[in-house]
Amino acid sequence: MNTACSRVVLASLLLLVCAAGTASATLHMEQISMVPDSRQIMPESPVKLAFGITVVPSGGRTFADGHSLQLTTDLRNASWELAVFVDGIQAATIPAGGRAAFVNGYLLSYETLRDVSINVTVTGTTPPGMDTSGINLVQVTELDNAGKPVPGSGFAMPLLYPTTRITPAPTTNRTDGIAPGSQATPGAPGFSFQGAALATIAGAFAICTGYRRRR
Repeated sequence: MNTACSRVVLASLLLLVCAAGTASATLHMEQISMVPDSRQIMPESPVKLAFGITVVPSGGRTFADGHSLQLTTDLRNASWELAVFVDGIQAATIPAGGRAAFVNGYLLSYETLRDVSINVTVTGTTPPGMDTSGINLVQVTELDNAGKPVPGSGFAMPLLYPTTRITPAPTTNRTDGIAPGSQATPGAPGFSFQGAALATIAGAFAICTGYRRRR
């Protein structure tokens, strides 16, 4: 193998090693709790959300030390408490305030045999209005060296308010010709248009018969 070929092979191996060392981690969300319960959360109400993140390595390290972890929320007046654990021992605490919180990659970067996780607690107030489209309680994203989101990394928990379903009243088939939900025209008990018409015709017939007999 000549020198040029050797350099090409060496450069390819270095690229593979660097790619393996900087591969994005897989983040698992677990142990989720929220106060109040998600079925009771409403607009402009205080919320406390707690969950854990398990960092599952997919490269040479648990997390690329040049990357960072971004956590954002659409809650108002948000405050954060982040705690990094390595092999079950707390290694770092990161308080933050505002819409976003960050964890530097070097706090999460260890050999792949180490267990790395993050406990997250965020509190804030839900935004006003019932339209929750595009609003997240929390979103977690891995950022690369340039501060751009790593494709396919992270997860989001959307904000969903409980909806009340209105069940329409059951309809019945009526035999009196009145549509369901409508009211009959008030009148005398037992009154009907057909009965009144027959009575009028019978009276007129009786008058005509009596008139003919008198003649």
